[in-house]
Amino acid sequence: MAPQIQGVRIGNQNDLKELVSLEQMKGKYVYIDIWSTSCGPCIADFPEIMRSYDKFTRDQFEIIGVVDERTANGAANLVTKHQLKWPNIKTNTAGTIIKGYDVISYPTSYLVDKEGKIIAQNLRGMELLNKLNTLIK
Repeated sequence: MAPQIQGVRIGNQNDLKELVSLEQMKGKYVYIDIWSTSCGPCIADFPEIMRSYDKFTRDQFEIIGVVDERTANGAANLVTKHQLKWPNIKTNTAGTIIKGYDVISYPTSYLVDKEGKIIAQNLRGMELLNKLNTLIK
């Protein structure tokens, strides 16, 4: 089973402090994208991840971005710049829970099924879309 993830969604100062958790997403497939603001390959993969996000509805598929922020406001700036629609949370913020995930390098990803079980790791780009196409009819 996937360990719990929880944190406050990254947004601008006008946004409400929306709590994001893996628990509230049961019943849909969830892609956990663990990335860093200093990781070029992570950022380069955003358009491919967006293709998967746009193809499926929010009751079928969701993404949680978990960001290792290396510079002040770096995560919020990248979320805005790349128009990331899915919720992202920062690893180094009080209240963030992401223990139990094996992160050796960035990017690291996990695909969680509707019951909360990890069914794939480190799917990138077209691999994610292809996997989702087999799972979601």
